[in-house]
Amino acid sequence: MSIGTINLSGCAPPGGCGDCSAGPNVPTLRGIGAVLVGGGDTTNMLDWIANYVANDINNIPWGALVTGNFTAPSQTSPPTQSNGPIGGALTGSQNELHYLNNEQGPPCTIYPASDPVAYFVQAYLPTPTAYYIIAWGGPMDASLSAECGQPVFWVARGCIFAQQANSAEYPMIVDLPIPDDTLDTSIQVQNYYIGIITPGAGYSSINGPSLAVQQDLTGVTAASLNMNGLGPNWSSSIANPCYSTIAPSTADPFTGEDDDP
Repeated sequence: MSIGTINLSGCAPPGGCGDCSAGPNVPTLRGIGAVLVGGGDTTNMLDWIANYVANDINNIPWGALVTGNFTAPSQTSPPTQSNGPIGGALTGSQNELHYLNNEQGPPCTIYPASDPVAYFVQAYLPTPTAYYIIAWGGPMDASLSAECGQPVFWVARGCIFAQQANSAEYPMIVDLPIPDDTLDTSIQVQNYYIGIITPGAGYSSINGPSLAVQQDLTGVTAASLNMNGLGPNWSSSIANPCYSTIAPSTADPFTGEDDDP
């Protein structure tokens, strides 16, 4: 199954991805984010991420992850930064702002934490391809968790983007902004995940490598995605095209709403 969509963050005007010709020859991610050690008001931290996305995202090499380490809510820029590869634990954007001030999140499922975290991620697609975006996180409804007190993850929504007919749309930049954790009333969305669609490829866990290949999203199961379950809005969401915006953007890919703080 595929759905016709307009170009998401293409390199052609009026958008742009800097020097597209200098990009890698394989799908690759890059990201910018921050953590507020000790918790507190995240306004300044989010402003810093948004400003970095608007002005400096093209300075981050593909395959790299930049994290600003804030130590106080009053800071308008992080005293230190941690730089490294984007592979491994982070395979898409994430939002753990609901951990703010060590408050309990969704019932029974999410442990409280003191350090709010947020990431904005871009994916580089060098050649014509179809791709998908998945939103997932912890259930807001305790009935979705069979084991209270244990962290579990459910898939909230999915989007299928068809391959663009015009190869001039590539290379393409796809934005994964900080997730909207109010996107789903049943599941508190913490992560956006992007992968490549290759017909006949079968299904692979979204907790696996970055940009994992899938056949599509219509036949996946919770087990194939290595998730605890598919949320009540899952099947209807993959039957409708996502919203799309010119990059770089902080607009939510599922709602089109601008999350720019």
